[in-house]
Amino acid sequence: MVTGATALVGILGNPVAHSLSPAMHNAAFQALRMDWMYVPLPVETGRLGDGIRGMHSLGFRGANVTVPHKENALQFLDEISVQARQIGAVNTITFQDNGIAGDNTDWLGILEDLKDKGFDTSGRKIMILGSGGSARAVVYALLSTGSDLIVCSRNQRAARVLVEDLHTLFPDRSIDSTSLVTAAHVDSRVDLVVNTTPLGMSPGTDTSPWPDEERLPRCELVYDLVYNPPVTRLMKQAQDQGLTASNGLGMLVHQAAASFRIWTGIEPPVEVMMTAAKVAYEQIAANGGP
Repeated sequence: MVTGATALVGILGNPVAHSLSPAMHNAAFQALRMDWMYVPLPVETGRLGDGIRGMHSLGFRGANVTVPHKENALQFLDEISVQARQIGAVNTITFQDNGIAGDNTDWLGILEDLKDKGFDTSGRKIMILGSGGSARAVVYALLSTGSDLIVCSRNQRAARVLVEDLHTLFPDRSIDSTSLVTAAHVDSRVDLVVNTTPLGMSPGTDTSPWPDEERLPRCELVYDLVYNPPVTRLMKQAQDQGLTASNGLGMLVHQAAASFRIWTGIEPPVEVMMTAAKVAYEQIAANGGP
């Protein structure tokens, strides 16, 4: 039950109706017997600043930020972590007495999930599909662990800016960009392919960033940040070619766990959060949701 003493956190995005984050966090709060509540908060792009300032005024403890606000949210913060500033996007906000602080836990999320899957990123050649806020976090994470990258994007300007920004931070690593439409013709060894675009996300489940007529690189793993549906079009393409594929549910859970630590200072029950995310998705699917 929510009372005047309940600590409130939430997620800012558009849309957020089918976000799994409330289920994950509320399950964790319940497991730890904490008087906290996590709520979905849809907000349009033009009202993002109002939404963030309103949450601060109403006494919220924190918020997650999701599509399409991760980059725009930076301008409404008083304090930004080194990682979030270097990545150029935030997904975690903390409301403090003296201002609003922003952080990024997406980069930690993918590293933890790849570790769970037994994939060592050090010294690997990795192909990134996309150049948005999620791509920036993934590129930052992988460069920080010693990978060499090629960024493939339809938005060549955004890709070039991403490459220039992050190569400055990691000058000893190799990072290049090319067009997404020519990604299949990149002549190089690739150990991992990571899709950071929303292509394939419900309700557009018949879309994929990879053309059907082209073969994927003979890599160890095709990793799709999209987790709804559980098996995306890209994952099916990979599996049909004999490749191992995974969705991004594990990354979602691990980035959520990192946000939980920032807000509460308490170690989260990660397995409880994972179970809650899976159950929530199954309920959405059973009810005919996206």
